[in-house]
Amino acid sequence: MEERIEKVETRLNKLEKDREYMVQHIQELQIAIEKLRQSPVSNPPDFNQPVHAKIEYLTAANEQMFQQNQRLRQYIEDCINGEKTLEQKGYLRALSGEDS
Repeated sequence: MEERIEKVETRLNKLEKDREYMVQHIQELQIAIEKLRQSPVSNPPDFNQPVHAKIEYLTAANEQMFQQNQRLRQYIEDCINGEKTLEQKGYLRALSGEDS
């Protein structure tokens, strides 16, 4: 009987930790979504507008992608050099610019 209780308690503790991880992960994803919504690249202009609006949008998108590429490259180099551990959370931070 004690053994079964111990197994159930162990399973409950694991589920609580998993739930905490999921809540944290959901919060991180919600923050990332909000940042993307606020990004100028997320709000493209009406492409019936003048050419300069299109150029501004594409320039902003290009710059954002360039910055993301640089941050990801640095993150990967840091992982290769053993300075950081390769994990999804670190990748997302580097992608969003939080890991600078």
